[in-house]
Amino acid sequence: MKVAIAANGGSLDSQASPVFGRCSHLIVVDLVDGDFKDVKIIPNPVTTEGEWV
Repeated sequence: MKVAIAANGGSLDSQASPVFGRCSHLIVVDLVDGDFKDVKIIPNPVTTEGEWV
């Protein structure tokens, strides 16, 4: 099962973000039998572009 978490930073120790669209990173974790099998940390390009469209 894959789980996506909106986060305020680019590591597994980062706090969860209360907002999805303005979070700094998305953390996608593939869980298999309760273990992390794959972790992808994706920067949110909207927060790095500077201006909101």
